[in-house]
Amino acid sequence: MPLATATSFTRAFIPAWLVTYILASVSHTQMVLLSLAELGVSIDLSTLASSTLHDIVGLLPIYGSLIAAALFVSLSVTGFMTARFSARRVLVPVATGVAMLVMLLLMEHLLQFHLIAGTRSVLGLALQIIAGACGGALFLRIFRPSVHR
Repeated sequence: MPLATATSFTRAFIPAWLVTYILASVSHTQMVLLSLAELGVSIDLSTLASSTLHDIVGLLPIYGSLIAAALFVSLSVTGFMTARFSARRVLVPVATGVAMLVMLLLMEHLLQFHLIAGTRSVLGLALQIIAGACGGALFLRIFRPSVHR
């Protein structure tokens, strides 16, 4: 990979990962708080905000790393494979959404429980996939590979 392409990849990857991680973390927190509210627990705005911030910081070492790995694999493959392909605007976000799904299902299979509690419902899992797709879409907006002819 030429240095210019590696630099371009990194410049696009970091914001894509950050957006994916923040959206995934926030949606996880909101799904957990929604489950508590459904049980009758009263959740005020302060608790909502502090829980969200706490999870963004607290999930970073493990969940942030897992998301980075999943996106790296997905974007490394699709970002370069589809450089000249007109449907890449669809394929890359789909691939990053699928990467999130595969990562979460693999974690559940290996650990035998939902490490990310916000993914216990279909909606929670869908929000994680959407977070990945948003990261992939942002990656596409920023990434400019050097294409050799």
